Amino acid sequence: MMRGGVYAFSSGTRDVIELRLVEVLRAMVRFQACFLKPMKLRPRLFKRGRVDEKKNVKSELPG
Repeated sequence: MMRGGVYAFSSGTRDVIELRLVEVLRAMVRFQACFLKPMKLRPRLFKRGRVDEKKNVKSELPG
C-alpha cells in the first residue's frame, strides 16, 4: 500500500525484502570479482621501494 509516496510494509515483509536485496548485492559483487585483475605497482613507486630496500640492506651490514 502506498501512502504519500512511501510504501508501507509490515516488519516481516521489510525483513524479507532486505534479505533479498542483500543476496542480490552479494551476487553482483561475486560476479564482478571474477573479472578483477591484480593491479601492477606504478613504476616510480616500485623503483622507490627497491631503492629503500637496498639502503636498508646496506645499513644492516656491519662495518
